[in-house]
Amino acid sequence: SFTLQPGLPLVIAESRCESGVQRMTLRQQRYTLQDPATPAQQWQVPVSYRSTNAPKVEKLLLGEAAEISTPRCGEAIKLNAGAIGYYRVEYGEHAWRALERVVKTLEPADRANLIADAWALAEAGRTGPERFFRLAEGLTAGASRVERESLTRVIDLLDYLQVGQEGSEDFRLYAISLLRPLLDQLGWLERSGETEEAGLLRVQAVRRLGRLGDAQVIEQASERFAAFLKRPTSLRPYLRNTVINLVASHCDQATCDAILGMARKARTLGEARRYYLALAHALDASTAARTLDLVLHDKIPPPLVAAMITTVAVEHPLLAWNFARANFQALEAIVGPTFASALPAILPTLPEGALALRLLDDFAPVHRTPAGRIQAARARARIALNAELRERLLPRVDSWVISRAER
Repeated sequence: SFTLQPGLPLVIAESRCESGVQRMTLRQQRYTLQDPATPAQQWQVPVSYRSTNAPKVEKLLLGEAAEISTPRCGEAIKLNAGAIGYYRVEYGEHAWRALERVVKTLEPADRANLIADAWALAEAGRTGPERFFRLAEGLTAGASRVERESLTRVIDLLDYLQVGQEGSEDFRLYAISLLRPLLDQLGWLERSGETEEAGLLRVQAVRRLGRLGDAQVIEQASERFAAFLKRPTSLRPYLRNTVINLVASHCDQATCDAILGMARKARTLGEARRYYLALAHALDASTAARTLDLVLHDKIPPPLVAAMITTVAVEHPLLAWNFARANFQALEAIVGPTFASALPAILPTLPEGALALRLLDDFAPVHRTPAGRIQAARARARIALNAELRERLLPRVDSWVISRAER
């Protein structure tokens, strides 16, 4: 049934207590975002599950409905055990509270799956963001990378949705409080016997905290970059892109010139990519504009041109769009016929949804090819969803952040 119809199943789980026995009823429907008119669909869903007091993973094939039971009421049941199934899960309140009580005893993949499902249901309007935030606050400093990635993807989205909103600064402070303990535990320097995952977690923490404006991380990145200029081996290779991107996002003229010099002297495409794309992270609009000018007037390798424009668009979407539109013919000659279809991805980052839609509709080159029209449709859907999330979710996000600050 998965190969014959589109969509993603949503398994809905409601638990009840009968004569001391817990019974959980399962049913299904399609998971959707902004699509209330979706016709009814049904899959044969292979559901795996595990109760906290029975380590063995059980399985069933869910059609229209099914029921599972445990000997004791209130026992936590985790569906999609091991997070290997292609479906979302919505737990009723009793089942969810039971899982929250034991979440720290679950396997990392199951905790990451709970975080992802909690946010997916908030995004779909089926719950609020509170479940997600309770799980996020429960993460320990030793949480796995897959759990951290489930958290940081949402933080990135919410940080973007908060652009221009009153709650933006408070949200960033709250997000820093969630992420900072990890870097405090890991530190900037590798330790003897450290695992590869620890290094990847360090990169993740530095990158996200830097984007959120953590002043201490920005200062430490600057110090390490200064040492790197004098002695390149002082900065570990796995941290270089993250540190250089962070420094470039705040660079003064001298630092920007130093990075540009390294880009021009690069001997490989990989080195050129590192330094040119670093300049595209600039938060300062005038610096970003100078970076865009490099695309036309510097000897930028053609594979980097579209990437530089879309990277600038993360912080300066209108600047990047206007540049691409004003210089479209010259840029298309450099990049090739796929350039137009890369541009719609810029517009969902604009906070003003109505303006983004108007710009998208008015730019004819985007709509002249099937690939361009597909990307335009995706951008249009993302713009609409972002606008809806700002209106529906951000007030509840702001209320949660305020409640945590008042504790």
